[in-house]
Amino acid sequence: MDKPAYDSIGEIYEEYARTAPFKKVERHSMATMIGPLNGEAAYDFACGSGYYSRLLKELGAGPVLGLDLSSEMVELAKRREAENPLGIHYQTADCSQLEAMEPVPLVIACWLLNNAPDEGVLRAMLVSARRQLSPGGRFVGVTFNWNYQREYYDFHKYGLVITEQDGGSPRRRIVGEFITKVPTPAVEVYQWNQSTYETLFREAGFTALEWRPFSVSDQEKTDYGEEYWAELEANCTGIGFVASCPK
Repeated sequence: MDKPAYDSIGEIYEEYARTAPFKKVERHSMATMIGPLNGEAAYDFACGSGYYSRLLKELGAGPVLGLDLSSEMVELAKRREAENPLGIHYQTADCSQLEAMEPVPLVIACWLLNNAPDEGVLRAMLVSARRQLSPGGRFVGVTFNWNYQREYYDFHKYGLVITEQDGGSPRRRIVGEFITKVPTPAVEVYQWNQSTYETLFREAGFTALEWRPFSVSDQEKTDYGEEYWAELEANCTGIGFVASCPK
């Protein structure tokens, strides 16, 4: 998603985050990958309005800094912090161009990497994340699943619709919309293949990389029924990752 799209989506995306069944699965998957924290400092790349910055605090993080390219999203995050102070700081920044900051044990990035239109930008994002991590640190996030095929299922019931999928290896172009009361602008992202990700993670200095399929919580299975999630589990648009630095 480019900066103008971020700037125009703001509070509409927050509605999606509150109401979409898909977001519940995404949040559960992120919380599971991050795990309990014990006061560790963390950076949230592509923080948007602070949705996952706030989750970090819920999981027990210490100082949290959220960074986003969109000044409008950062201002929205600051307003949410003012409404419910958690001690989170936010700033406008290009997460592919960050200089080294104070090293932290955890950087998260939900739906950042799939915004890279070419390998150069994708490499820069990964190098930027690696640059911020202390020895043994983790980079945890979500990106677009390279196995997703648009023609298999309609994701409308989960809160989003993929309207276009075109191109070939090593990346496809994806266009989608969030299902909200006020229609969202079309969002364009990129579906990179697995081998490209793994090569660039390695070149950026990550020594371990695990791919984590999205997982549906027991609560959501109870609330919606297990069969409701079958299409998402068979053909999910997202996939999680946990990358580690050498100790």
